[in-house]
Amino acid sequence: MKNYVIFLITLPIFLNAQDGNPGWFNSEVFFITAFVGGETVHYHAEPIGTRWTADDTSPPSNFTITTDYGEGWYPDINEPGMGNVNPLDPYNYFRDCNGFDFVNARPYYNDYILSYGIYKLSISEGGRNAYFYLDYRDTRYRTYTVQTGSAIDVWFIYDGWYDQFGFRRYNCPITINPIYFNDIENGEYLTIWDIKEQSPNLSPATEDFEDYWENCLVIIPSIDNHPKLIWGPYPNNPPLQGNIIGYKIYRSDPPHIPGYPPGDFSLLATVNLNEFKYTDNSVTMGSDYRARSYYVKCVYDDPWEGTSQTSPTNTVEVRLENPSKRSDPGNKAIQNFTCSLEQNHPNPFNQTTKIGYSINTTGWVTLKVYDVLGKEVDFLLNERKEPGNYSVSFNAENLPTGIYIYKLTAGKFTAIKKLMLLK
Repeated sequence: MKNYVIFLITLPIFLNAQDGNPGWFNSEVFFITAFVGGETVHYHAEPIGTRWTADDTSPPSNFTITTDYGEGWYPDINEPGMGNVNPLDPYNYFRDCNGFDFVNARPYYNDYILSYGIYKLSISEGGRNAYFYLDYRDTRYRTYTVQTGSAIDVWFIYDGWYDQFGFRRYNCPITINPIYFNDIENGEYLTIWDIKEQSPNLSPATEDFEDYWENCLVIIPSIDNHPKLIWGPYPNNPPLQGNIIGYKIYRSDPPHIPGYPPGDFSLLATVNLNEFKYTDNSVTMGSDYRARSYYVKCVYDDPWEGTSQTSPTNTVEVRLENPSKRSDPGNKAIQNFTCSLEQNHPNPFNQTTKIGYSINTTGWVTLKVYDVLGKEVDFLLNERKEPGNYSVSFNAENLPTGIYIYKLTAGKFTAIKKLMLLK
């Protein structure tokens, strides 16, 4: 995990008081940029599923379903690149940052207001492909005052060297203080309540959202492209007769035509009362003419009728992966390869190790090794390759013990991993 120590000397101009309610500010998500070579970075927020907006009171008290905010992509959130600024250097300050508002408490500052929901936050131009999912469905993150500070805000950093995001768990101070960031894997799912660590059981507050249960189920792809189902706690409205004991996930069986009503549903899995996500590893998402549908029911202990279930959530659909041809593993012409870079083996290693990788298109491939300061120490590969799985040997006989970084580039695909040399 990379630990950045960054000193911030200013806050964005978003911190303006609302007329009639001086001192109230929006809940915000900010971005800081590093190692992008001076280019301007465009941050995107793509809404996934239903969204809720707040009323105009401060703090907001009502949250209704909306399409007014957070519809489509927001390509105008730009962050000037900081050149070759090194976040580990305390004398290089991040002077600029930008971001999104999430609560509609100031309607006339609504250019970048997204409202409550799940968002895919990404940067996807110039060969950069970093992205992650943020679940921002928790009514505790509304507005704050000058007196309480920025306890509800969250900060992310985009590292152009690794093409990767990181996040900061705690508050951004107005004065100069160190800020620590933690790695985010590309495609990772994060929640605002988990990032802020302000919920004892990591459970969001959703009861104030209108018709939450009937609209809460969302599907995003897992890192391995399996459907990840995400919902939330049953709002207990109307009140249940007993205690919630878990959730049941149902899946349509057999597959059905996309866009058409599914057939029968069967129980797929049961999770405990504090689990609000489930990945169906038996299904891979794609663009086939076949689809699966899902819904979730809350299970509670009824003192009169025994175990009972609530009405289901909304039903969500995913299209399945195209059927792949089966063939001899040595026949590359009809195999479906993906671009990937494997962890070297063995690791740690003494002098010699193997690095495996795969490419899915014909093109020029390079594989380089760097030390932790970014200096190139070895050039392992620089040639044109056909689609397939490959392995390269790395001999570190002339290098000292330490941590090194190896980087694969194949067309638009880039991947970076670490290795450890022990002598």
